[in-house]
Amino acid sequence: MTLARLGRRGLLLSAASLAFARSASAARSAASLPYFRGSSGFTGEAAVAMVLAEHAPLVDPAAVFAASGVEPGEGRGADAAGLVAAVKSLGGAAQVWDAAVVGDSDGKALWAALRALLEAGPCVLELGSGAFAVAVGISGSKLTIHDPLLGPDLRLRRRDLAARWPRAVGGGRQVRAIQIGAVDRIHPASRDERRLSALELALAARDLRGQVDGRGWPVAVTAPFVVTGDLSIEALDEVVVTLMSMALVHLRRDFFPRDPEGPITGWIFGDDASYRRNARALTGEEPETPFGYYDGARRALIINVGTGGGTLIHEMVHPLLRANFPRSPPWVDEGMASLFEQCIVRDGRLVGMTNWRLPELQLRLRAGTCPDFADLFGFDAAGFYSEDRAIHYAAARYLFYYFQENGLLQRLWRALVAGHGAEDGGLAIVGETAAALGHRDLRALRRAWESFVLGLHYP
Repeated sequence: MTLARLGRRGLLLSAASLAFARSASAARSAASLPYFRGSSGFTGEAAVAMVLAEHAPLVDPAAVFAASGVEPGEGRGADAAGLVAAVKSLGGAAQVWDAAVVGDSDGKALWAALRALLEAGPCVLELGSGAFAVAVGISGSKLTIHDPLLGPDLRLRRRDLAARWPRAVGGGRQVRAIQIGAVDRIHPASRDERRLSALELALAARDLRGQVDGRGWPVAVTAPFVVTGDLSIEALDEVVVTLMSMALVHLRRDFFPRDPEGPITGWIFGDDASYRRNARALTGEEPETPFGYYDGARRALIINVGTGGGTLIHEMVHPLLRANFPRSPPWVDEGMASLFEQCIVRDGRLVGMTNWRLPELQLRLRAGTCPDFADLFGFDAAGFYSEDRAIHYAAARYLFYYFQENGLLQRLWRALVAGHGAEDGGLAIVGETAAALGHRDLRALRRAWESFVLGLHYP
């Protein structure tokens, strides 16, 4: 590439870069440039979004990150090449401009080069710290920048720029900028606002990597979960890809279109000793179950995957369900979660299968000691999770299983959600749904359900 020397201090500036700057687009108004706050390691997305959003208001840092191609599980923001790729993916033009700095102790050559770059409007600077900021414009002896970490409209003098912009490369110093053009052609992809963004998941992965730093634990993402544990990379990948992601495709499509308000952490441990030790370290408490649980206060799954994957899917359902049905009564919460603790994909849908809860339910039905639906639906948390909770779980699970096997589970689920936690716990809604099966009232449903359950087999 042809290089042109600007100034006597020795800054090398690409002539091709100057041509790009002058032809990329009409100059933009610095005064109207929006501001986005960034986060450590994720300043580039905010900086690029500031330049783009003036002409494309729907562009934000999340849109830039999603277009960059960086996997959220890496827990890092895009580098300069990734930011250029993001701009191009969104429909604009961009290129990285690099220049070597030789001498220039007073920063005059840097100042002249940046002034030339700004002829086409604001550009993104990669600072010596590795963070990114937007050079908005130069007025007199001061440069205005929007810094995603420090704030908008910061004023820098020439010596400040000379201190902050260059970065050490090999044995010398270089400066780098990202020139952005064709902003009038930017068209961000549409985004489902019910789902967490890839940027939110990447930020959570960054934080989780920091939390397990030094342990050698891998981190993976399958929205809306960010997962780690004492498994090998291959074993964790098997859990995340083969089990969690498979289940999530169906659960989110058929029942839970809205994600929780923020990422959920998954702590996955390979055996009982590790599970108990780490659960105590994470919560300060001894786990009540050998299988695993969802801690709503900590927004975390804590799972002993050595006992199998059923508990993991069961516990995954809880945060998903509560995001979509915040006033869900206990029987719905645990019945739906229990339904999928033993499941397969059948005819393109995730379906529950008979499981270990069945024999006890059948015994209680024959003995006439299984609670009736009105009682089951009316339980508050204290009542549902009482000493008889095992039969409450089983009855709720197999009621949902009954509707599933009769092709009405999704219809029932949608009606329960629409009922917003009815005062009767959904009793009337269940009765109305059962009418589609020819049951005249809840007594008829109960007789048919009991006969159905007593005819099931496990294993």
